[in-house]
Amino acid sequence: MAVTIQGETHTIREWADRTGIGYETLRLRVTLGWPEERLLSPVANTGRFRPGEVALTRPDRKLLDRLILPDGEDDWFRLVPRTRKVALRLEAAGLIEHCEDSDCPGQTLWHVTAKGRTAFETGRYQV
Repeated sequence: MAVTIQGETHTIREWADRTGIGYETLRLRVTLGWPEERLLSPVANTGRFRPGEVALTRPDRKLLDRLILPDGEDDWFRLVPRTRKVALRLEAAGLIEHCEDSDCPGQTLWHVTAKGRTAFETGRYQV
């Protein structure tokens, strides 16, 4: 398919090669009927995440939500065994921390770190 922009006619593939804009991006813009003056506009980086960032999964968010007290005070919580896998992943990322309960040996208590609070608010964290 040939496309004319500012008096020059080339195929979409040729425009992609000349401008560095992806072929599929240009093809979609032409298909959607973008005006000629916008077809070669730079591609906006609308991605949610920067390099090195990952999204919190639904279990991550549920666990953090359970550990963050509404009034913002830190407290320690025991977690049921089914959340242990999620807790270990969040601990490895530095989003929560644990300590052994001196009253009940073998019991682990968890609370959210400052990094974990930020991750909960934004939905993402640095790895």
